[in-house]
Amino acid sequence: MIIRESEVVKRLVEKGLIIVSGLAIGCDTIAYKVCLETGGKTIVILPSQINNIYPAKNRELAEEIVNKGGLLLSKYYKDPSSKSEAINRFIQRDRLQAMFANQ
Repeated sequence: MIIRESEVVKRLVEKGLIIVSGLAIGCDTIAYKVCLETGGKTIVILPSQINNIYPAKNRELAEEIVNKGGLLLSKYYKDPSSKSEAINRFIQRDRLQAMFANQ
């Protein structure tokens, strides 16, 4: 499965498309790593503030993305005040991803 996902990302990068996602563990991680390995451009839309990368496991990947010219975007400047707000941030992040992908 990882091979198939990697091939899809490689083809998108070859066509000059920008990889947009949310830095989640799994497909997002694979997409970003392949994108960076193949010299592609990428945008990360975070459900957290930029100085508190979520998921923390992908903090180094986020740093690599920035170091290689990628963009991290977040509209948040503080931690969520409730579980409901935290959940809503993921919904909003997904909406923003869809908006970017539609352009």
